[in-house]
Amino acid sequence: TVLRRPLKSTKDDDEAVALDLLFPSSGGHNNNKPVFLILHGLNGGSTEPYVLDLVRRASKEGCTSAVLVNRGLMKTPLRGEESFTA
Repeated sequence: TVLRRPLKSTKDDDEAVALDLLFPSSGGHNNNKPVFLILHGLNGGSTEPYVLDLVRRASKEGCTSAVLVNRGLMKTPLRGEESFTA
């Protein structure tokens, strides 16, 4: 499994967005397979056991996974004045 983490700043408030991208062991995305977007819990990340389980299962099936990491978690920068918004 290949892991890549691109960081992208938003235009409106310069906050960072992180996606942990996990590709199948073949090293790249297979266009014939689905991509799973995984949203972790409030204080979690891509290292949470339930997230890892989903990623491993998807990878075994040859699918790509993308875990959206909330700002301020897992070394994703927190640049704004508000730490949390609902």
